[in-house]
Amino acid sequence: MKDEPRKPQRMKVHLAPEVAQGEYANAVHISVTPGEFLIDFARALPGLKGIEVHSRLILPPLAAKGLARKLEQAVAGYETKFGVINDPGRPEPPPFNFDAFDGNPEE
Repeated sequence: MKDEPRKPQRMKVHLAPEVAQGEYANAVHISVTPGEFLIDFARALPGLKGIEVHSRLILPPLAAKGLARKLEQAVAGYETKFGVINDPGRPEPPPFNFDAFDGNPEE
């Protein structure tokens, strides 16, 4: 009997109301260690001198690679449906100074 590829298992996803409302982020900082990617999402708002990190994802390398692939697919799908996302020429990464961020692991 040949080994047949397994079908992906379908799982129910629960989205709690407090998570469903989401968090706005216009700044991100990514740090890496040999075993994980730390992704800090933050808001930089006019009139404030600091950047408030409000959410952190900690991913193993394989999950980070999968996230990058899914984001590329999502951007491509968005641009197919709504048109090309115009880059205003802002320098990459965004001009926010995370160097003094005390939650940042040493790189």
